[in-house]
Amino acid sequence: MPIVVDPKLTPAYIAVYHAIREGIIEHGISPSQSELRRALGCSTTTIINAVRELKKKGHITGEKFVARGIRLVDPERKLSRVPLAPWDEDLDTPNVWASD
Repeated sequence: MPIVVDPKLTPAYIAVYHAIREGIIEHGISPSQSELRRALGCSTTTIINAVRELKKKGHITGEKFVARGIRLVDPERKLSRVPLAPWDEDLDTPNVWASD
């Protein structure tokens, strides 16, 4: 499983990426902005900025104004700010589909 190290991504942006990734892998569609916001406990602005930056860096694709339109460039890709030790490949990801 490829792990891309990008020290310029904030921890919040990496969390958004992994939440999107888990949603797509588990349910076949990307989570909505409100599902991401609830799961990660961050603002809508953070979600929007994260998606914009992740698109700019080539980690995700998608069209504007399309609900649940985010696609992963590489579904196997994980992101990290620092190189991980070989035994530490399991990154924590929130369950965005859990109901409150």
